[in-house]
Amino acid sequence: GVVVVVVEEEEEEEEEEEEEEEVEEEEEEEEEEEEEEEEEEEEEEEEDEEEEEEEEEEEEEEEEEEEEEEEEEERNRIK
Repeated sequence: GVVVVVVEEEEEEEEEEEEEEEVEEEEEEEEEEEEEEEEEEEEEEEEDEEEEEEEEEEEEEEEEEEEEEEEEEERNRIK
């Protein structure tokens, strides 16, 4: 009778260890997923910022062109 109890206890311990390992693996996977999500969000933010900068530059260029055109027109008027 004693041997059976010992074997059962060992089996229970092994099962508990396996369950703990599974839980740890799941937690690690979740952490990795969270990190990946954060990285993706950061990349998206960077892309957004770059787009905004490009748009601002384009707007500035357009404004400069318009100013130049206006100056040209004024010069032509003076002539």
